[in-house]
Amino acid sequence: MSLFHDLDAPRGLYACEGRKAQVVSQFADALEAPGACAENIGSVCMDMSASYQAGVYEHRPWATITFDEFHAIQLVNKAVDEVRRQEVKRAPELRRTRYIRLKDKPAWSNRQKAPFAELKPRNFKTHRGFRIQETLRKIFHSAQSAAQAEPLLDRWYSWGRRCRLEPIKAVAKTLKKH
Repeated sequence: MSLFHDLDAPRGLYACEGRKAQVVSQFADALEAPGACAENIGSVCMDMSASYQAGVYEHRPWATITFDEFHAIQLVNKAVDEVRRQEVKRAPELRRTRYIRLKDKPAWSNRQKAPFAELKPRNFKTHRGFRIQETLRKIFHSAQSAAQAEPLLDRWYSWGRRCRLEPIKAVAKTLKKH
């Protein structure tokens, strides 16, 4: 499914089946049917799907594209979990710690803080990946503008590329590309 929302007045505008470039054109056509002007779409916030990007470039080339926080964090979450999966083979105490790292650290319950605190002194690669993940979350939560976020993201990218954790390095390259 592809869903289109108005972010200024939170409401759904259009939903259709598929995740191809044509859905952007279908949305624009559906928007114009009741008399709205699809040419007024000046910015688009979306996931990093190549097909959506192609659809915007083809059907709304003047629109500015922004990639959303949810999908950026989702990529890093998957990378940290991949590091944990690789490491759990030699450190079985990392079993059953996956879901702790999927939440913002400030949102952890006391039950979730205890195992993390016990394992932190062991200096696992998983913890290094988690610190990189948490730093990206903090950038999203603290930066008030693109100008403020850009140098922070550049430093994060540099750290991610040098961290010697292949899944994190791959995510850093992906985010830099986008």
